[in-house]
Amino acid sequence: MKTNKENLPLDQILLEDSLQLLSNLPDECVDLVVSSPPYNLGKEYESRQALEIYLKEQTAVLLECSRILKNTGSLFWQVGAFSDRGMLIPLDIAVLSWVQYSNSSE
Repeated sequence: MKTNKENLPLDQILLEDSLQLLSNLPDECVDLVVSSPPYNLGKEYESRQALEIYLKEQTAVLLECSRILKNTGSLFWQVGAFSDRGMLIPLDIAVLSWVQYSNSSE
């Protein structure tokens, strides 16, 4: 169920699946989004995914972040690089390219 702007939780830390939480927030309801998603390095606290799957998931979250952000708001997205067999791919560029590709194929 979507939260309306009058009942937004304030001064709270919410522990929930980010995509599920974001999808329940109304459009243009926040001034600032700060995100530091998993870097997808395969460390013991995360499972490494194929780059395409990771990009799809991050794109979905970023699109929701953009939807809930006020026109005057800011989004800070701290992300690293994807490493595979000596190749290093900056994830900020990869995700932006993926978003542009996904939007052009609709």
